[in-house]
Amino acid sequence: MVMEVVQALCKCSIHVSQQNHSELALKAVTYLLKQCYRKKAIFVLPKISMSAKAKVYYLLVTLPHQLLEQMIHRICAAMEVHVYGAQ
Repeated sequence: MVMEVVQALCKCSIHVSQQNHSELALKAVTYLLKQCYRKKAIFVLPKISMSAKAKVYYLLVTLPHQLLEQMIHRICAAMEVHVYGAQ
């Protein structure tokens, strides 16, 4: 998806850099920008609440290193299953 957005932006840049703009070129630019807008969610960073940040900070400070490593491994494995469908 990222490559599709980058490709659309490159094509849009080529059209915009032309000296003369035909009706067809303007339609192409509009289409490409709409394509980028529809896929903008891939660039949005997930937001974490203040309470979640506080909890993470508390765990980092209080838990032993080995237990923290195990928790991080479990969280990463759960995220891989959720995001990528890994088993």
